[in-house]
Amino acid sequence: MKLSIIIPAYNLEEYISSTLDSLLRINFSRNYEIIVVNDGSTDNTENIIKEYQKCYSQIKLITIKNSGVSRARNIGIKNAVGDYITFVDGDDLVDKNFFEIGINEMESGDFDFIQSNFQKVNNDKISYLQHVEEDVVINNRNEMYSYFFSPEKKLIYNSVWGKIFKRSLVSDIQFDSTVSVSEDQKYIFDLFRKCNRIKLLSIIGIYYIHRESSAMNTLNENKIINQIDILNYCKDNVSDSTVISYIDCHILNTYIKLYCYYLLKDSSNCCEVYQKIKKININKINKFNSHKRKLGIFLLIYARCIFNVYIKYRGGYYGKRNK
Repeated sequence: MKLSIIIPAYNLEEYISSTLDSLLRINFSRNYEIIVVNDGSTDNTENIIKEYQKCYSQIKLITIKNSGVSRARNIGIKNAVGDYITFVDGDDLVDKNFFEIGINEMESGDFDFIQSNFQKVNNDKISYLQHVEEDVVINNRNEMYSYFFSPEKKLIYNSVWGKIFKRSLVSDIQFDSTVSVSEDQKYIFDLFRKCNRIKLLSIIGIYYIHRESSAMNTLNENKIINQIDILNYCKDNVSDSTVISYIDCHILNTYIKLYCYYLLKDSSNCCEVYQKIKKININKINKFNSHKRKLGIFLLIYARCIFNVYIKYRGGYYGKRNK
């Protein structure tokens, strides 16, 4: 088996057919399997997948008790038999040529993994593009970290979808099922420590369908704290000073996100988070922020009352982008 495609699925009855259809239409000259891990769906997702199974032998269904996307992916990896492994979310679409081009690149260049560009689709309109204009080969681990964490030139995105991995790279690394957000970021970071050579392709491989109800669009206190914990985990496991500054910049902005969350909830935890923000060496890392974020940080530190009024008026985090 050349390629294993792993799909975690939870209550995706409106989307899973489109995803499976896109995978069944790919231009791929080798054999492949589609492993759908039904994560305890309570809607019609499982029945839809079973109907596809009747017609397409490459679709394998594994049903588990609802345990979260990380455990579903771990079970998918455990059951995969392909030389290469890729992950697809059950509400996204795959370009028909991505896997053929990607596997050829992997084999000709002996890469640990490759990544494609992706387009974010919102209400049938392309709203955001992660774009590498020319193919990029990275042979240095600190350079991988830089392209992963840089606030200014982020070329490696956090998600595991849109990438193809050597089976030997992912077989002994598990997704962290104790976190509810940023699990992909931690997983990719852990893979870097085994990587010697990766390639970023300029082709579009994935069409990411934006859903307001998805996990990343339903952030809460615990999820924001998870993000901070994972960033600190990454920081503790790198030594390059520039990369550490990049991570500190993300930690600062995530703490401000948490501050805004508490502020809108009228929580007394605002003061505690504010004190943590003030302890960060902002002058060292603020150069990586946009002018808008620099202004927001300045107001928070030196004119907190004005910042608070603005956030309450806006009803959200000052640095949020409408992607």
